[in-house]
Amino acid sequence: MTMMIRDLSASRQWRSGLVLLLLVVIIHGCGAGAPSSDETDVAEDEPAPTAEETAPESSETVDPGDEVAPRVTLAVPDAQIEFHGRLRDAPLWVRLYPRDESIGGRRLLALSYAQPDQEETDGVVLADHPELLVDDVLRIYQWSEGGGSISGLLYRGSERGYEVVHERERDEGDQRVPYEKELQVAGPAAWDLRLAPVLLALIWQPQTSSPVIPLRDFFGPRAGVPLTLQWQGDQVRIGDQEYRIDADAEGRLAALRDHRGSIVLEVDGWRPLLEPAAAQLQAQERQRRLEDYLDRPSDADHVDLQEKLDTGRMEVIDVDE
Repeated sequence: MTMMIRDLSASRQWRSGLVLLLLVVIIHGCGAGAPSSDETDVAEDEPAPTAEETAPESSETVDPGDEVAPRVTLAVPDAQIEFHGRLRDAPLWVRLYPRDESIGGRRLLALSYAQPDQEETDGVVLADHPELLVDDVLRIYQWSEGGGSISGLLYRGSERGYEVVHERERDEGDQRVPYEKELQVAGPAAWDLRLAPVLLALIWQPQTSSPVIPLRDFFGPRAGVPLTLQWQGDQVRIGDQEYRIDADAEGRLAALRDHRGSIVLEVDGWRPLLEPAAAQLQAQERQRRLEDYLDRPSDADHVDLQEKLDTGRMEVIDVDE
């Protein structure tokens, strides 16, 4: 029988930057103060793409046709944005937190999804709950797998590009053993190819055209190949593939379809936007409830249940089997 052994205790120097991401997760969970920007390892910010930006000669762009929709200066609203749905017919949950000036204006993006299988990623192991630091146009600056995998990335600026780590597996006797493969990915801050549908849902606006957005297959076989994303109205090109957007009644992305009409991403529901102050209060209340639960004695659930029964807030109904 083949066994899988995971020893993730070894560390690499590049991963010190990912400690920041874990701190941000804790900050948003408890509302505590964040480390100052002097203590972080985040690369200097880059300006967001504007309507005046044009693609390099080698970039792929969407053909605008005869009627060109107005171009927009891309920016996701500074609020907590959350939706759920399905990505490639598997459950999806996404939450984008407001900007945090203490970490250079970056934003925490948390999601839970069915990660691509290893055949699609050419053997790279990914977890199903990554945590990312992004800017207001959703370009990725850090990626952590939350302990589920040692794959990840850290953006070091336009001159140094990305430091990327792939977790892979190899056979050693009758065991499957994980190992790391490190690589440098040159170029500007970019979106991830396989998360592009999710990021698109957060930023897309109807009846507009977008600047060219840099795109990379960070955890796939084309990591070193520059790709782009661009939309024109409801028509989108992601890399070398064409897609179409279905909008809901409020002009938000409801579904993304491939060239055959099959649904790649479907949004089942959006939660109301939370302004930064309200999002902070929600995070503090969530943390307080968690701490209260963890501080209860082991039989607290039984005591609470008995109290509800004694006060009539709950009744027991006998059901014949």
